[in-house]
Parts: sequence; structure tokens; C-alpha cells
Amino acid sequence: MFEFVVLNDYDRRKLAVFQILNSQNASCSISHLAKEFKLSFPATQSLIQSFDRDMITLFDRSVWDESGRVDWHTEGYNYNIYLQFLIKRSLPYQFLLSVLTRPEQTIEDFLEENYVSRSTAIRALQTTKVCLDDLNVKLNFSKMKVFGEESNIQLLFFYVIWLGSTGDDVLTDEALDLPYHNEKELLKDFDFFDFSHVHPKAIRLMLMIMKIRSLQGYELDRFEGNELIYFDSNPVLQQYFSQFIKDPYQIIYHINFLKYVFVFSFYYASSVDSRLPILVDFYQNLEKRDQQFYRFLLAFNSFYSKKILPENLSEEERLLIRANLFSTLFSHYANDGKLPKFYGFDGVSSHSETPEYQQLIEILGHYFDQYFQKTSFSIVKDRPKTLLEGLSFILYPYFQKKIRDRRVKVAIIPMINQKILQNIVLFLSQLQFVDYELSVADHSEIDLFITSFSEILPSTTKPCFIIELTEESNYLSELFNWLWDMYLNNLAPES
Repeated sequence: MFEFVVLNDYDRRKLAVFQILNSQNASCSISHLAKEFKLSFPATQSLIQSFDRDMITLFDRSVWDESGRVDWHTEGYNYNIYLQFLIKRSLPYQFLLSVLTRPEQTIEDFLEENYVSRSTAIRALQTTKVCLDDLNVKLNFSKMKVFGEESNIQLLFFYVIWLGSTGDDVLTDEALDLPYHNEKELLKDFDFFDFSHVHPKAIRLMLMIMKIRSLQGYELDRFEGNELIYFDSNPVLQQYFSQFIKDPYQIIYHINFLKYVFVFSFYYASSVDSRLPILVDFYQNLEKRDQQFYRFLLAFNSFYSKKILPENLSEEERLLIRANLFSTLFSHYANDGKLPKFYGFDGVSSHSETPEYQQLIEILGHYFDQYFQKTSFSIVKDRPKTLLEGLSFILYPYFQKKIRDRRVKVAIIPMINQKILQNIVLFLSQLQFVDYELSVADHSEIDLFITSFSEILPSTTKPCFIIELTEESNYLSELFNWLWDMYLNNLAPES
């Protein structure tokens, strides 16, 4: 989760306390919580005392009862409010907010204002620094600056400040006294901001961040491809950005980047999303503007519909899948894969290590390699990991359902040894991804035969698992490995 970029281990542990207490919704002892966290009794007691002070500050309620136990009832507490409270008062949050809104502030002034020593501040920012390194953003503590691709930096500020204050620490900061057009008035000027998928405050926050960074002299990297979507908004946005940006190319990059953030990078989750008709029209017009890319989209749509999606999806579900995939593919294609690394940051990491997810990445990568080799067409020069992860993130829930529906079909050749037969049947009946039958004949649905002698197999090219008739044979463990590999590979692309 992105909020952990600015939270230290101690605050994360307090969030865990909230979650544990919320799940139990009852009183519990310090000893019980100490076991949950694998901490000593004094360390747990200190943690709960700090947690209790937070609850009194936020909700005017103590979690202690008269007997010294933690007395918790979910009513009256709110996890999201507590999360925002911890983020906003964290040193990394205050550091990044100062970098954006008070560029003239020195590190000495910052330390004095926050009542921390230099060494304490460095330790507090260490986790944030490591996380940002992974996102190609470098944090310079002494100079109170961040360096890297400007699109990444602006999205960093956007995510952090939205999480910490839903934008208010910038939107209501009168000390900023920013010149030029009022962003709140801009939202009334045209339909581009009539979005159902994002709060107007989020758009205002992004505009304010873009304005602040532009006035501080920072320029966006080249960002292209979005000029024709929401075309009617271009004159108003051009007039807005030209008030504080003189370079005409920078104005175009800012307009395209803003459209990328709110049109393409936000997930399409509803068929009544106001962006959908615009996106569908934009997609259909690609046939005239870029036939090669359009042909790729048609081929890819046919591939994933047959190979990855389950059959029983509604047309609404398929439309939303196409919209999300197209947004990801087009943005990478238009900018040669050089997109902000924050894309998909919250979602991808939660399941990226599962075997099925890695299998899906392999399937998509294999398809792209084959298509690009056959057609001499490529979306990006070097197929980036971020593109495959972005596509996999969208398809993964449906892919999971597909492979759950696609069981491994096993045929057991009847055998004389009834004990082994019983063991196999009992074993297979416990595996939710396996269907089995007794059969001496081959048919199209069978994936694997199980027998004790290859001589009694039907004429077939299907794989066969031979059971050794010894008491020491560890055949069930080996059989499971065979079945699991087949389960994960049953959707693998053909060579």
C-alpha cells in the first residue's frame, strides 16, 4: 500500500493494533496482544499506551477499562481517519509537504520546526528514501529536494498529500498565495471535469501541484498522445497553463499529462463512467489514424478473450476490461513505455508473487514476443516489465476464475491393487482443481492417465503417471507435483 512509503514500523504496528482489535470487537489483555505481535509485555504495553493517546486525541475515547485490559468496540472508531492522522503527522509527510510548498525552507529550519534532531530525521526518512529509489525518485535530505522524472515527482506529491489530507494541506493553504487562475473556477468552465470516477478536489490538487512546480521552474518530460481525447478541453487548458508556462511544448506536455492521470490511469470500474463514450470513440477512430496499432488491438482482444477470460462474462464486464487494457496499452505506446512508475503502484504488489500471476505475465509476454516477431510491430522498443504488470493487474481476477473453472481431467486405469486405488481416489477428491474418472479409453477432455503398468494404457499421446507398487513409494507427493504443474500450465500459450 502506498501509504507505507511515509509510515514507520511503529506507526504500522499501531495500525495493526487497530485492525486486530476491530476484528475481535471485544476486550483483550496485554498478554494476548504481546503474543499477536511477538513482543515483550513492556513493549506491548508501551505500544498500547501510545495507541490509546491517539484514540483519545481523535475520538475522545480511551481503550483501557478499569481492570487494565483493552476494551474495544468498533462503533465510534474509524480506521481511515486514524490512517490519515498517522500519515499527516509523520515526518516523511511533513518533509515532502515542505519540499513542495516551502522550497525556501532550509533543513535546519525544518528540524527546528518539527522538534527533531538531524540523526532522528535521517532515520525517520530512511524507509521513504528506499521506497522512492525504487520509483526513480531521489530524496536529498540536506538540500530538502527531490530529484527524478518530473511526472513521477508530481504524482508522488499527489498521492502523499491526498492520503494525508485529501488535498487540504495544499488546497486550503493561504500562505501559498498562488497567482493566476483559480482552479475551483476552472472546474466550472468545461465538461472535461464532469467525471464520475474521481472527486473534483483530486483534480484541483493535481492542477495546484502542476502550477506550484511550474512556478518553481521544474519542467515535465515529453508526454504525448492525448491531444485528441477530450479535444474540446484543449483551448481552456491551454489558456490555463499559458498563464504560468511560456514554453508551448511544455503546455502541451502538461495538458497530455493531466489527461493521462485522470482519463487513462484511473481504473474503469462502472459502465456509467462518463469517460467511457469518449474513450470508445477515441478507440474507434484509431482505425483511421493508426491502422497498425489498431490491428494489434483487435488481435490482442481476440487472444485474451479466448485464452485468458472465462466464457460467462457479461458484455458490461468485457467493455470495462477492454477500456482498462486499452488505456494501459495506448499510454505505453504513445510514450514508448516511458510512463510514471507510480502507475498501478497500489494494486500490483498485492498478488504479484503468486504462481498464477507470474504465469499470466509469462502468457502475455510470450504472446507479445510472437506477435511482434511475426508483424515487425512493437508497442515499445523493449517490452517493459511495467507494461506486463499493468495488463496482468487488469486481467488477473478473470484469469483466476478461468483457471479455477479449467480443472485438470484425470483418468485412472482400473488396477488390481485396491489399496492404492482407494488412496488415489481419496487423494484426488481433496483437490479442488482436479476431476477424475475410471476409464480405459482416451477422449479429448483427459489431461493425464494414472496407471500401474504402461502396457494397459490406451493408444494416446497424453502424459501418463506410473505408480510404483512398493510401500516406500512416495507417489502421492509426486502425483501432486504433476497435477499442480499441469494446473498452472493448462493455459500456457502454444508455441
